[in-house]
Amino acid sequence: MKKEETIVTIAETTCGGNIYFSLPTDTLYNSISLILVLLAITNRQELNGYIELLVYAVCMFILSIFHMIVKNYNEKAKRVSFWCLKHLGSSKTMFSVVYLVSAFSFIRDNKVIDFSQYIEDNRGTNH
Repeated sequence: MKKEETIVTIAETTCGGNIYFSLPTDTLYNSISLILVLLAITNRQELNGYIELLVYAVCMFILSIFHMIVKNYNEKAKRVSFWCLKHLGSSKTMFSVVYLVSAFSFIRDNKVIDFSQYIEDNRGTNH
């Protein structure tokens, strides 16, 4: 067996036959890093949705620990927790939520130019 085939076989065995989804351990690492980043923020009131984001990260952390404990004992709990971790705990999902919350907080706090109002105000004037 070639080295590449061995790596793919190990990944398939570890991921339950599908190497294209994140592992529950990946969710554990992502949630820990997200929790640490959120706890390092000094002006938490400026980030709209800070509490919700922290609760989301802690829930993903707890769910990944739960999955690691229950995966050898209860097949249904294993499948449900793995589905949740695969969809809600992937790095794409977790950090996309962070970017969206940050963007929403920025837009909420800063006055965004209303281009439609600008066009109506300047209609008919030649510059």
